[in-house]
Amino acid sequence: MSQSFKSFLKGLLNKDPQNRLTWPAFLEHPFVKETSNELEARVTT
Repeated sequence: MSQSFKSFLKGLLNKDPQNRLTWPAFLEHPFVKETSNELEARVTT
């Protein structure tokens, strides 16, 4: 597993709700954030 994926899972599965990923942090996390190349490829197809 990549470090990015491990960090993502850790943020989602944290037992303490105060320490879990928030919705904005979830969307900005490197594991799920779309890169400009991915965005361009999705928009042009």
